[in-house]
Amino acid sequence: LYSNAVHYGAESGNIRIRSHLQGSTVYIDVINTGTPIPEAERTMIFEPFFQGSHQRKGAVKGSGLGLSIARDCIRRMQGELYLVDEQAQEVCFRIELPLSATKND
Repeated sequence: LYSNAVHYGAESGNIRIRSHLQGSTVYIDVINTGTPIPEAERTMIFEPFFQGSHQRKGAVKGSGLGLSIARDCIRRMQGELYLVDEQAQEVCFRIELPLSATKND
């Protein structure tokens, strides 16, 4: 998520990482300034190989796997990853994780 914030955020923009605890859930936000994700792409951004209309900065082209892999990993920890509507010109991805998860094998 941080790498995406760097590569897709505004040139010389800001990146913030914040967290808070609410009950037995921890929330971690990764926020960057820049062009918001278009409404039409929001339902697809977590799909494998989807590359949105915004161009990645730098010499290396992305594969469209980053958000999909991040979401799968977080879900394996009984959490969730989603896009949050933030202020104009900011993109915010939120990780929601339980403080402890029991695994029944």
